[in-house]
Amino acid sequence: MKQKTSLVIFAALICFLFAGCHFGGSGSWVNDHIDSQLRTEIKALNNELLTDIITNNAEGVKKMASSELLAKSEKGIDTLIAQASQIIKDKEYDVVDEYYTKNTAENTRNTLMSTNSDNNAYTLNYMALNKEVYVSLLVPKNKAISFMVLVIYGKNDTGWKLNVIQINQYKILEKTAVDYYDEARKNYDMGYLIDAANSMYVASKISAPGADYFKYKKDDEMKTFYLKTIQAASDKYHFPLTIAQIKTKPQVFAIENQLITKDEPQGIFPIIRYKSAISVADTVALKAENKEMQKAIGGVFKGIDQNRPLIIYEAYNQIPNGKTEVKRFGMMQKLK
Repeated sequence: MKQKTSLVIFAALICFLFAGCHFGGSGSWVNDHIDSQLRTEIKALNNELLTDIITNNAEGVKKMASSELLAKSEKGIDTLIAQASQIIKDKEYDVVDEYYTKNTAENTRNTLMSTNSDNNAYTLNYMALNKEVYVSLLVPKNKAISFMVLVIYGKNDTGWKLNVIQINQYKILEKTAVDYYDEARKNYDMGYLIDAANSMYVASKISAPGADYFKYKKDDEMKTFYLKTIQAASDKYHFPLTIAQIKTKPQVFAIENQLITKDEPQGIFPIIRYKSAISVADTVALKAENKEMQKAIGGVFKGIDQNRPLIIYEAYNQIPNGKTEVKRFGMMQKLK
C-alpha cells in the first residue's frame, strides 16, 4: 500500500465534494448520489453474494465472477468462501460506503477517497477492468470481530460481474485499527508502554480490511508508531523479567492480548505469562505467589492495572519453546 500523491487523488476529492463531476467522459458517484435504481440492482447482487458466503456456496460465487477473476483465482474462491462461511453467519450487513465510477476506457487505474473526514478516512485504489465499476464495502453484523467484505463489480456485455472480492478483519469489539492507534497514543503519552504496544499490535492485525485495495489515511503514521512503541517497550523491559520484590522471584517472559467475547467482562485484556519456581500442581502456593504479583504488577509495568477490569495470569514451570506442550495454571485479577 504505497502512498499515492497525484492529480488523480486531487481530482477524486473534488469529484466527491461536488458529487457528480465528470472528467473527459468519466466520473464517480458515492452513496446517495448514485442512481437509486443502480443501487438497488447492486444490493440484490450483494445479498446474493452474502447468502452464498454464509452457505459456503463457492459455485454460486463463481457464477457471479468475471472471467478475469476466475482465470486468476478460481481455486482461491473455494478456499476463501470455505473460510468465510465459518466466521460470517448473519445475512444482515452495514454498507460502509459504495462507489460507482464511469471510465473512458477499460483497464484504467481508479483512485477514490472516502468522503468522511474523521480518523477513519481512507483511499481505495484498484485497476478498473471495465468502463463501469461499482465498489461496495460491506460489514456483516458481528459485535465481537467484524469483517469487511470488499467487492468490486465491473459491467460487461452480460451485466455486472465480480472482479474483486476481499474478506478481512475490520473491527474488534466495534473498534477499527485507527481507534486502537488513538488508544495506543494516549497510553504511550502516559508512559503505559505495554498497553501502547499491545494496542498497536491489535491495530496492525486489522489495518488492511480491504487488503491492498484499501488504505487508511493514517496508515503510514500507524506503521511508524507501531515500530516506535515496540522499540520503546523492548528498550524498557527485557524478558524474561524477574519480579525481584517477590520472595519466589517469578520471571515474566511474555505479555500478550487475550480477547474475551463470550464471558463477562468482555474485552481485550493483558495475559501475563511467567515462570514460577512453585510446581504448577501446587495450586495453593501458586495462588499465594500470584497475590503478591498482583500487588507488584502495576509498579513493574506502569499502567497495566489501570483502566481495565481484569488481568489474566498463566504460571509455568518452564518457558515454552513452541514445540512441546507445557503445563500451566491460570489465574485472574479482578480490578473493578
